[in-house]
Amino acid sequence: MNRNDPQVQFNGRLVLLGFGSVGQAVLPLLFRHLGLTPDRVTIVKAGEHKVDEAKRHGVHVIVQALTKDNYRSVLDPCCRPATSC
Repeated sequence: MNRNDPQVQFNGRLVLLGFGSVGQAVLPLLFRHLGLTPDRVTIVKAGEHKVDEAKRHGVHVIVQALTKDNYRSVLDPCCRPATSC
């Protein structure tokens, strides 16, 4: 097995809430070790900070603060297999 081959093949979609230091560090690892592709990753974050960094990875970014009133309408499209958010 090549060291850069995915350790696990994750065929689902991934939604990251926020893109702080942990998210920035783990995103490349998720691509490498889970075989994720950028089109299956969405980042939802409250502000514009680091949006360019996230988009540099090719992922979809939603800039929207989540509240108790809007979290379902923001996250529901991201959690459906046949749609994209």
